[in-house]
This record gives sequence, structure tokens and C-alpha cells, in this order.
Amino acid sequence: MTRRIALLAAAVAALLGLAMPVSAATTKPSVVVLGLPGLQWNEVTATATPTLWRLARAGSSGALSIRSAAGVTCPADGWLTVGAGNRVRAGQSCTEEPVVVTTARKASVSGFADITKDNGQLNFGAVPGILATTLAGRGDCVAAVGPDSVIGAADRDGVVGHYAGQVSPSALATCPVTVVTGPTVTDAAGAAAADAVVAQVDAGRPPGSVLLVVGLSDTDPRARAHLHVAIASGGMFGPGRLRSQSTRKAPYVQLIDVAATVLDLRGAPAVSAVDGQPWRRVGTTPADVQQLVDADRAAGAVRAALPWAVVLLVVLVTAGAAVSLTGRRRLAALLSLVALAAPVATYLVNLTPWFRAPVPTVAVLLGTAALALLIAVPAFRLGEARSWVIAAGAVAGLTFAALVADVVTGSRLQMDSVLGYSPLVAGRFTGVGNVAFGVLGSAALLLATSVAVKRPGWRGFGNIVAVGAVAVLADGAPMWGSDVGGVLALVPGFAVLALLCAGVRLSWRRALGIAAGAVAVVLAFGLLDYARPVSAQTHLGRFIGRILHGGAGTVLDRKLRSDLDLLTANAATLIVPLVILVALWLILRPGPRLARAYTRHPELRYGLLSLTVLALVGLIVNDSGIAIPAVAVLLGVPFVLAILTGDTSEHPRADEPHVLP
Repeated sequence: MTRRIALLAAAVAALLGLAMPVSAATTKPSVVVLGLPGLQWNEVTATATPTLWRLARAGSSGALSIRSAAGVTCPADGWLTVGAGNRVRAGQSCTEEPVVVTTARKASVSGFADITKDNGQLNFGAVPGILATTLAGRGDCVAAVGPDSVIGAADRDGVVGHYAGQVSPSALATCPVTVVTGPTVTDAAGAAAADAVVAQVDAGRPPGSVLLVVGLSDTDPRARAHLHVAIASGGMFGPGRLRSQSTRKAPYVQLIDVAATVLDLRGAPAVSAVDGQPWRRVGTTPADVQQLVDADRAAGAVRAALPWAVVLLVVLVTAGAAVSLTGRRRLAALLSLVALAAPVATYLVNLTPWFRAPVPTVAVLLGTAALALLIAVPAFRLGEARSWVIAAGAVAGLTFAALVADVVTGSRLQMDSVLGYSPLVAGRFTGVGNVAFGVLGSAALLLATSVAVKRPGWRGFGNIVAVGAVAVLADGAPMWGSDVGGVLALVPGFAVLALLCAGVRLSWRRALGIAAGAVAVVLAFGLLDYARPVSAQTHLGRFIGRILHGGAGTVLDRKLRSDLDLLTANAATLIVPLVILVALWLILRPGPRLARAYTRHPELRYGLLSLTVLALVGLIVNDSGIAIPAVAVLLGVPFVLAILTGDTSEHPRADEPHVLP
């Protein structure tokens, strides 16, 4: 029976067009890992660093996210990550670097047991030194060349059995896997020095070996984080771009992937403590170095622009509300539509290279505002000509359609968007992130609400279900959104809306049934993903694997701690639960003006209630889920304002069931 289920899931996956990555090479080449702290792509040129340039053209290149468990990934954190294949930290700060003790042929890391204990409390499931220990269990030794690399080459006891102080052909051929210390790069001179070491290692490494060059850390704790150099040369790594299943997006790879890549090249099976995934080559043409430089530039620009973009969104919502109090209804309706369109505009502006502007923050703010206005003006005319419900629904529909299209085509608009995700944070590289889910889910519910207003009762039930099905599939399918928490919030949100609009009263029994249905949908997506080869699985399938084989508790504990930590991080975050309570009060006990709107459009109340359900469930089930209620407010408030301040000539209906007090 289990085999039949797996075969059925695989068949469904094939019908949905799931791409299966090419398996690793069957040979077992030697591997040399060269760490160059601080090396960035803007320091790699044909003239200043000819060896790196040649390897980038002859091999596969990528933009390396070095995110670790530390606030700033310092060199020691980077080296420790190489040996753990997971998010770890070497100390509480960059000043707490481990002490490496070396002899003529062996080396060790003092206090390695304390480092292991410290990382065990972080709930990443990381095991420092797991790379060397796993390889040793298969008869492969790991050598270290240079003192710093000992931290990455050490086994779980903090010991390296084969050590050399200098690069030489014999040192690089001692073991099947060698980890080499390279110079720290902080300027052009450092890049040139690093290139000289790269040339020495490339010339001295064993024939047929694979060379992995990684800019494994930042160097200035006070500066912003960067994406760094990742090059794989030799073996299956010919000209092309790098990607891994942990990012699912070329040319991005992670530092936590290095250990998985080494294990894969040496033919070792996946290790549960290693959270990274093996590097793979994409395409057959060399990566464009300028695009790799732009990847880091965009990541830095969006980080600087984020707080100002949030201010812009809040100002637009506030402006619409403030103008509505003055009685200037048409202007208030226009401003509300602009505010409603602003979230999707933050994604659409990524169709332009705004990060290349002289002042990127100004460019992205002006671009966002211009696009929002461009969307709002036709909607405003539609509202004047036909219905403000249709106008607001059209903007919500455009937002929903844009995000669904983005998800099914690789999530390019979400990357480096102010309401998307950043490769520096490395929470996601594709699929639907928490903030984007807030936009997608809220827009989907508001679209369904507007449809329900125009097709009340059971007539609109099918439309609500259809919109909900598209939203759930786009958000939860492993080849698209791959979002667990989003599905757990979407299913209750749409179920509440559909049932209320159909005149069905809610009860605790129905609520439990809705919750069970949400879990069932997530499990279905997870099992579908788990049925695929391990190399093709997303975190959904890997989580199902942890449920079946152990380790799921660590993931759930980490997510819960993350959510609680963020919720109590500062006084501002504590406002979000208050906002949810206020929203519930306005829905259930509205003022006179809102009550009149509910009389004209009872579905509006149901839509706002379903949006509150989505925000509340999203807050609970997602790590860092506090962003979801905030985004729901940014869409829900202008949606309602646009309808309230627009034409109110529509008369109350007598055919609508009222199932709320």
C-alpha cells in the first residue's frame, strides 16, 4: 500500500511538471575546499584576480549566502559552518574565536565541547564537526591546511588528524577531502593575495579533484552583510551557475550547503544534522559576474530601503483614512485605492533595476508610488462608472494574480523586494515567504469577498471555493509556494468566508473540522514532496521525513521560539495582538457608518472576519508570523475605506442570510 501511494504521488508530481534535479556524479573525486573570508564578486575581475576569473568562467559560480546562527558571520563562524553543514556559531561575538592548537601533523580546537554545547541550545539540530566524523566513518580522512581551516576540518571531538601549515601538492593529496585556509579579503590588495593562493591550490590539487572556493564570512561586524563568492570547478562542475535544493533558485547557494556538497561528491548519504543541500550546476554557459555583483547590490539596497518603504505604506493607508474624515469622498477613495495597490507595486517595481540608481531607496519609493497610482486610477474610474466594490476587488484581484504568477514562475519578484525575502536573511529563496503570504492571502480573501458581494449566498459559494483552491495550491504546492503555515491559515480563512456567505452557522465542531482539513492539505502536499527523490525535496518533504524518522520536534521548537521571541522583542510588536482584537470588535460591534456598510454588504463583514482568522492563525503557526497581521491591516483597511468612501447609492438587499449578530 505504501509503495502504491508513493507511485501515485510520483505520477501526480510528473503530471504537475515537477523537475527532478540531475543526480550527483557516480565517481568519487577528491575535494578541496578553499575558504577566503570576505571575498565578494565585485572584487573578482579579469585583470586583478585572473585565476578566480578563469575558474568562474571554466566552472560553476554562484552568489553565496553565508547566514549562520551568529548575528554577524565572522570567519570562525564560517569555518565552523563548513564542518557542520548547518547554522552554527563559534562564539557570542567575533572576538570570541576558538583557539587552534597545531603540531607538525595534527591539530585541534580548544573548547570544542563547549562550542558543541552552545550550538545544541540553538535548536537548529546542528552538530559541529559532523562532516569529518561522517567521512571518517566511511574511511575518508579530512586534512586541514593552515590554522583557521582546522575549525572546519575538525571532527566532533575538535580534532584534525592530518594537518599542514602550508599549501603544497602533498598536503592537498594527503586525504580525499582537504580544507584550506585562505587570506582574508578586505580590499583590492587582499583580493590579489587571495588570487595568488587560489592559483597555488588550483595548480597543486590532485588531478580530477573538485575545487570549492567560498568567501565564507564577512569581515567587518559593523558593516552590512554581503553575498560572497562561490565557485565549484572540476568534475561535474563545468561552465554554469550554481544552485542547491536549499535555495531552489540559481545562482544562489548557501554556506551550509558546502558540507552536503562534499558528502555528495564523496558518495556519502545525506545526514539529518546537515541542513544544507548539495550544489548543482545549472546551464552550460559561464555565470555573468555582473549579475552576481548585482545580486549583492540588490540585497543591500532592499535592506536599506525596507524601513522607508514600510513608512510609505503606512502613510498611504493613514492618508486615505484622514481624508475620509474631511468628507472629501472621491479623494479619499482614490487614496485608499492607491494604498491598496501599494503592496503589489512593491513587487512589480522589481521588474526594473532600481537598485542600480544613484540613490536606490528614493528610486524604489518613487517607483512603488508611481505604480500604485497607475493601478489605482483605472480602478477609481471603474468605481465611479460601476461599483466601488468591483473597483476594490479589481485591485485585490490584480495583487492576487501577480503573486500567483510570480510563484509559479520562480518567485523572481519576491527576491529582494521590500515585502519579499532577502538572500542575506536566507529564510527563503523561492516560494512564498511570510510577508508575501500576508499579501497573497489577504488579497485572495478580499477578492473573494468582492465576488461574494456581487454574487451573494450560495451563488457565490463556488467562486469563493475556486479562489481559495487557487490560493492554497499556489501557496502550498511543493514546486511553487511550499508554505506550510500559509496553508494552515488559508484553509480556515476561506472556509469561514464560504460558510458564512452561504448562510451556514459556525460551530466548534465545524471549526475542528476546518482545522483538520487544513492539516490534511498540508500533509498531502508534504507526502507528495516526500515521494520525490531526496535530492528534489523541499523543506516540506524533508519535514515529513523528520516526522517519520525523528527530528521534527527540533524544527517545531525552533519555530515556536522564533515566533515568541519576535512577538516579545519590543513594545511595537505587542501592538499586533491589540490590532487583531480591535478588528474583531469592529466586525462584531461596528459603529453606525460601518454598520450601514454591513447592511448594504453583509459579505463585507464576513470577509473582514475571515481576514482576521487568516491573520490570527498565520500569527500562531508561522515563525516570524507577526508580519502577517500587519500586512492584513495594510490591505484590509484601504479595501474597506475605498468602499465606504465611494458611491453608497446601492440599496440594502433582503435576500442575504445574516448569521452573525
